[in-house]
Amino acid sequence: MSKKNCIVVLGSGRSGTSVVSDLLSKLGANITAGPAKLSEQNPKGMFEDQFILNKHKELFELLGINHNLPIPKDFLNVSGVNDIRKELAHYVDQQINASSTMWGFKDPRTACFLPLWIRIFNPYSIIPKYVLCVRNPSAVVSSLHSQYNEDEKVGELFWLLKNVDALRHTGGNVFILHYEDLFSERAEVVLQELLTYTELSNYFTGNIQDVIDNTVSKTLNRSQWQPYSIENKWVKKLYEDLKKCRGAGFERKSLMTDVYDCHSAMKEFAPWNDTLSRLLNNSKDENKKLSELTNKKLSNKKHVVEKNVLLQESISIKDECKLYRERLCLLEGELAVAKKRQSFLEKKLKSRKNDSQKKLTISDLKLLLNNRESFRFRLGHMLVLCAKEKRRCVVLPFKLLLLSIDMVLWRGRNKQLTAMQSIDLEEARRVKESFSSQLGGLILSSLSSPRKLFTLGKKIKKLK
Repeated sequence: MSKKNCIVVLGSGRSGTSVVSDLLSKLGANITAGPAKLSEQNPKGMFEDQFILNKHKELFELLGINHNLPIPKDFLNVSGVNDIRKELAHYVDQQINASSTMWGFKDPRTACFLPLWIRIFNPYSIIPKYVLCVRNPSAVVSSLHSQYNEDEKVGELFWLLKNVDALRHTGGNVFILHYEDLFSERAEVVLQELLTYTELSNYFTGNIQDVIDNTVSKTLNRSQWQPYSIENKWVKKLYEDLKKCRGAGFERKSLMTDVYDCHSAMKEFAPWNDTLSRLLNNSKDENKKLSELTNKKLSNKKHVVEKNVLLQESISIKDECKLYRERLCLLEGELAVAKKRQSFLEKKLKSRKNDSQKKLTISDLKLLLNNRESFRFRLGHMLVLCAKEKRRCVVLPFKLLLLSIDMVLWRGRNKQLTAMQSIDLEEARRVKESFSSQLGGLILSSLSSPRKLFTLGKKIKKLK
């Protein structure tokens, strides 16, 4: 068997195309599908090829029509359609060559675009195996209404359009699978015939009944309990003929006659359909303009909001900059003060180093001579100690005698000169300015002139 065969699942929405795709997959077909979109009406997923689905949506967008309306007869000549055809042809060729069994796909929109698909299959010598899923239109309309709130009259036309397109474009060369048969005793026979028609019997080695039990659930046929009476006579007529057709070996002449009668009847409403399409396009254009205007207003509003936010941020940044400048000024002032203090301390340190290193002058020598070993400091210190402690007065005459001997003999000079090198000038100044030194100086000064003895008391009092 050539690998250039493929399976195409056709049928209106809510006709069991997802269940049939699931069955074909378990029978050995390679049914490509995008991410499973699970829902109550499709608990196992839609089994739709995401690439093909997107391309079909692009075609509807390009043609500017709703998927519930008939496709224009000359849609293949519309600019851009040929580009999509090439992309689909390349994709299909890749999938078929990569498949180890038989590749297939499903999308309810395929029926309207079958003229395009025929031009995809022929150049690559692909032989499609069409499987048309048929379901009672009453159940389809009820399901569309309950699941998508679709108007019943629109639902009838939807079922009619998809089935007429599928049969007309394929010339009736399809395998008709009735959805209701999957829930009956004929299910196993139907799947055996499907295996033979699709040639999947070359790959399937399992048990058909097990596939049915694992795939077909009784809950999937709920719409049979929601009876709806079909009003469109063409829908009634076509379904009556379809009920007589099963599998691939059915009488096509009577069925195709009814198909073309339905198509002729729909063609009589072509002007109305064209008008409706134009209205929908105009409405779409108006909605697009309105959407663009709304987006523009929202964009402008967004820009205004962003501008206000930026303005507030700018003001906040300016305030922060002002605070930083003030802080910088304070830090500069503190730095200037610190530099001045550093300069002062450096000068003081340098001065001290110079003081410790410089040679003693005559004035320094005189100052050093007035240290704790000098006569007047010793004299004043004796008197201060006697004033503080009375018991020292006993030895005061003796100490005065020794001090007078030192003054006469200058015995203290050597001590002063030897200690002079180790005494700090600051310490010498403090000694000179001390009370003891000043007191001793006054007494010595009074002894040198008897006249000064009369003012000694006043001077000592003033010294305190």
